[in-house]
Amino acid sequence: MELQKYTINISKDAIVDIKGIVTYIKDTLKEPIIAIKYSKLIKEKIYSLEYSPERYGIIDDEHIKIKDYRKLVIKKHIAIYRVDTQKNIVHIARIIYGGMDWQNMLKKFTTKKE
Repeated sequence: MELQKYTINISKDAIVDIKGIVTYIKDTLKEPIIAIKYSKLIKEKIYSLEYSPERYGIIDDEHIKIKDYRKLVIKKHIAIYRVDTQKNIVHIARIIYGGMDWQNMLKKFTTKKE
C-alpha cells in the first residue's frame, strides 16, 4: 500500500514565526550557525508531515479540539497544523515557543481567524 502524499502549506504567520526564531537565535543568542541548523530542522520536521500527518494527535483542549489542530514538537517549539484529508493538504498555522502559554495564545489566534 502506497502512502498518500500531502502538500505542505505554510501560513504567513508561521513564516514570520520561523524568521523570528532564527533571528532570535542568530542576533540575540549570537549563534548564527545554530540558527541555520535550527531553521533546517524546523523545515525538515514540517515537511515530514507530507506522509502520515495524522500521526500526531489533535490538541486536547475543548476550544482548540473543535478546530482539529494538531501539534508537532520541534525541540523547544511547537508547529500547530491542520490536515485537510479531502484535498491532501497540511496547513501549518503557527510555530510557537513551547515554554509560553501556547494553548491560550492559540485560542486567541483561532478565534481571530473565524
